[in-house]
Amino acid sequence: MERNYSMEIADELKNYLKNNDWNFRFDDDRGVFSFGLNIRSKLKKIRYIIGVNEDSYVVYAASPISADEDDDDQMKRIAEFVCRANYGLQVGNFELDFRDGEVRYKCYVSCDGVIPTTEMITESVHCPAAMFTRYGDGIIQVLFNDASAEQTIAVCEGMIPNSVSSPEGATDAKEHVDEPSHDMDSERVLSLLRMLQEEEHDTDDAVPASD
Repeated sequence: MERNYSMEIADELKNYLKNNDWNFRFDDDRGVFSFGLNIRSKLKKIRYIIGVNEDSYVVYAASPISADEDDDDQMKRIAEFVCRANYGLQVGNFELDFRDGEVRYKCYVSCDGVIPTTEMITESVHCPAAMFTRYGDGIIQVLFNDASAEQTIAVCEGMIPNSVSSPEGATDAKEHVDEPSHDMDSERVLSLLRMLQEEEHDTDDAVPASD
């Protein structure tokens, strides 16, 4: 099987994960890392997939619980929650899959002409954990307690007090699980990675040649 990803980027990610004692699996044919991570949230654990492209990589972290795609009210509440949580975010964003109600966080890292540094990898890997630590309890409130998305976001962001736990940093909150998790639909992630690759190539083709 022909590899269509950067071995240099993959090696940097692999070295980073090994040096920080992350327990992971790597699909050498597809350039995909996968593992699970315990966090200090009622969600307990999130699932990671990192896909490497030719000049970029994408970090996906998925919630272990999903919305009921057949429940219109619940889908509307979690969609509003995701939109409100995304407002103002600078590194990555939450996504909601309307096909099955999955909630995940994505960080896209462009490596065009550069090899990712330790700082770049740290930010992209720790950010999803920090965001699910901050907003994870709110996801549960919205899905199972019919909570208002607006009020729940205010609680998650510390604007009003509530029983929802306050945000904590990813480094303090994370605890590696014993075994990597493979519950996320890797085929769907791979299709997204291929789409991103095509978009990058289209963008490159569209740039006019310099004089």
